Amino acid sequence: MIRELFLIILFLSNIFADDATDNIPVNFNDIEKVKSLLGGIDSDQMFNLGKIYIDTLSNLDNKQKLLKLQNTPKTSKQVAPHFNVKQAQSVTYEVRITDDNNITKSAKAVAISSNGTLVTAYSNIESHTNIKVIDKKNNEYAVRIGKISVENDLAYIHIDANNIPFAKLAGSMQIGEDIYMLSYENLLLTGILSQIKINGIIVDMEAKEGTHGGGVFNEKNELVAILLRKDLVDKTSFAATTNMFTKVTQKYEEEKELLNSDSDSYDYSFCDNKDELIIWNKYAKSPNLRMQELHALFLGLCKKVKNRDLTMEHAQFIFERSKLRLFGK
Repeated sequence: MIRELFLIILFLSNIFADDATDNIPVNFNDIEKVKSLLGGIDSDQMFNLGKIYIDTLSNLDNKQKLLKLQNTPKTSKQVAPHFNVKQAQSVTYEVRITDDNNITKSAKAVAISSNGTLVTAYSNIESHTNIKVIDKKNNEYAVRIGKISVENDLAYIHIDANNIPFAKLAGSMQIGEDIYMLSYENLLLTGILSQIKINGIIVDMEAKEGTHGGGVFNEKNELVAILLRKDLVDKTSFAATTNMFTKVTQKYEEEKELLNSDSDSYDYSFCDNKDELIIWNKYAKSPNLRMQELHALFLGLCKKVKNRDLTMEHAQFIFERSKLRLFGK
């Protein structure tokens, strides 16, 4: 009897060994032989154990079907979307800005139409004397600045080009989804969408120099947002979502006129106006952090005008623009 039990175990071990071939042909005469051998064992426990092995052996065909299903190549619908770096590069442009001090810096912009309309951060271009745009093939384009939004730090810029690749705007987004950006050197950066706000998103990636104004894409290569600035929390960044593009309605010419004022007035009497100071003292105790920010800006601008670091008109321009960004129109 021990010999018969040994033969049963050896037979079943060969069938279910980890390194056994999955496609072992099942000989049902052998199954009947094992049943016969098991029937001769007096131990009820061993007999029940044998029945379990037999049932499993009889269902080997189901195991083979499962393996076949697992090894079947996925259809195109089953394959997860895959981010295409080259596609993102084809719609991303370098923006080179020369400022009043003849210092040149670089930023990013993203094409959103085939006729040469790009979107970037307004803060990239607000203090410029010269702007040019460069595509991935090193072609240079002159730039015309279109509508802007100081409040949302966005701007349309236009180049003389047609039938260019452009980014498709994302219809939706979810917290936790993977997002992709391009570095200054057009290297791939990856992160996670951490928070969704009314006017933008927080991503768990620190905005590096030269990436501002660039695109934040999902894994379908759809444009989710425009990267604006490093957020208050270290190693996170804020980006304006594409639904804010409809807010880009201000005329740049009006902003430019204020920015390029040639006044040389350093009159800071507004800083010492008693009526104004009563109001500002009240704001200084406000729990509203945006009001605190505006008050701190007011104090700083007054000091800069007194030191003749800024003209009164330029200080007023900065103050009104920041007020618009903080509180809207």
